[in-house]
Amino acid sequence: MDHPHYRYSALPQRGPCGLAPGLHLFVVLHLEHWDFEPPPGSLRDPRLVGEFGSFNPDYRSWSQREYGLRIGVFRVLDALQQAHIRPAVAANSLALPRVPAVIERLKQMQAQWLGHGLAATRMMHSRMTVQEQQSHIHDALQGLQVHTGSQPLGWLSQDWGTTMQTYALLGDAGLRYTLDWGNDDQPYWLEPARAGARRLLALPLSSEWDDVQAQWLRHQEGHEHAGQIVAAARRLAQECGHHSRAAVMGLSVHPWVWGMPSRITSLRQLLSQLRAIDGLSTSTADELYARCAAAADAIEAHRRATP
Repeated sequence: MDHPHYRYSALPQRGPCGLAPGLHLFVVLHLEHWDFEPPPGSLRDPRLVGEFGSFNPDYRSWSQREYGLRIGVFRVLDALQQAHIRPAVAANSLALPRVPAVIERLKQMQAQWLGHGLAATRMMHSRMTVQEQQSHIHDALQGLQVHTGSQPLGWLSQDWGTTMQTYALLGDAGLRYTLDWGNDDQPYWLEPARAGARRLLALPLSSEWDDVQAQWLRHQEGHEHAGQIVAAARRLAQECGHHSRAAVMGLSVHPWVWGMPSRITSLRQLLSQLRAIDGLSTSTADELYARCAAAADAIEAHRRATP
C-alpha cells in the first residue's frame, strides 16, 4: 500500500511479537450515538441506511440502534459476564451522557475504554482540517474522561474513518495503540507518523468478525456468523500451536445486532465454544498492548546495553 504507516512483513520471517504463543481473544463492545440531524458536513458509513432509503430523521432505523442501548446491551453484558470476558468499550462520546446505567454496569465489570470519536454519524474524514481532527479527538477523549473517569490508551476510528494525519494526532493526544488495522494476525508497531511523533501499536481488529459487517450488511444469520468465527478461531489456535507463535482475534459486538432476542443465544453459544478451544485465552486490548510494549522496551534496553 502506498503509505508510510508500516513496512511489509511476511509472517514466517518474523521474530516474536511480544505475546506468549497461543491465540489471544479480546472483545470490543460498541456504544454508538446516531444523530437525527448531524451537523453540516458530517459523514457516516453510506451503507448504513434504512429499508426506505437515507433521510433524516429516520426514526424507523435509528430506533433499532436505540434498542441496543436500552435493551440489547444488557443481554450482551450478561453473556460476556457469564463467559468471564471483560470487554474493551468503544464509545462515542455523545452516547455516554445518555446511558448512565450502562456505564455503571460496565464499571462493575471493570471494563476498559477506547476512544471512538463523537458519533456514528460523524466519521473523521480527509476533508477535515488538522485543527478539526484535533478537536474531534480531544472532544472524544474528554467525553470519556468526564463520564467514565477513564483516560483510554487505545483508539478505534468510527467506521475506520481516518486521514493521513490521524496516527500522529492520536499519539499527540496520549494514545498508545489503535484497532484500525485489520491486516494481520499479530500486533505490530506503526512507523512514527512524523519526526518526533509517538509510535503506536496496531492491534488487529478484523472486519471479518464484525457483526454489523457480517449479519447486517452480508445478511448472515447469527448462528452462521458464529460458526464462521469458531472455525476461524480453531484454525488460528491450531496454527499457533503448530508454529509456536502468537495471534490475536478481536471480536466486535454491537448491542443493536447481537443484543436482539433472535441473536443473543447464538452469541452465548459462540462465547462458550470459543472458551473451550485448546490454546485460546481471553484478554483485553489494554493488556495485550501492555505485554507488547513491555517486550519492545526490553528489546530496546538490551540494544542500548549491548556494545
